[in-house]
Amino acid sequence: KKLSCINSENNINTVPETLSKDNIFQHLSHSSLVIDTTDNWESMTLINNYCVKNSIPLLSSSVIGYDGQVILFKNNNKRHLCLNCIYPNQNEPNLPRCETVGVLGTAAGLTGLIAAQLIINFFTKNHENVEKLIMINAKLMKIDYINIKENDNCIYNNN
Repeated sequence: KKLSCINSENNINTVPETLSKDNIFQHLSHSSLVIDTTDNWESMTLINNYCVKNSIPLLSSSVIGYDGQVILFKNNNKRHLCLNCIYPNQNEPNLPRCETVGVLGTAAGLTGLIAAQLIINFFTKNHENVEKLIMINAKLMKIDYINIKENDNCIYNNN
């Protein structure tokens, strides 16, 4: 509501229900950018797959403990790079979860600020850090950028 007051031209939709193969088109079909902050692998891969197949840019962001990561994928037809290129897991990986490890509020805040700035940069045509994995470590006050390359073995290549 606050962003709509600042700029009445924008259209921000939140999805207050679990996304599924049955309802994802209904919620994401008119998106110019999808922002994924879900906390489970099934939802992340569903959203990634939909965005890849429909050439919708995707910002993926997650936080656990002191660490956060953010990446924005262009998802254009000319060059393929997606979440599955980085993490080619079809099954949910056995990793620590927020409910067992927790999330430091400042780590979530830093990650959220970086994600927000990346979105602003994207819409203002500053694509310098697009398709770079941004790793945030709040404990060490460290931010690293990892250049990601296309994965020829990605299951979504040539789709």
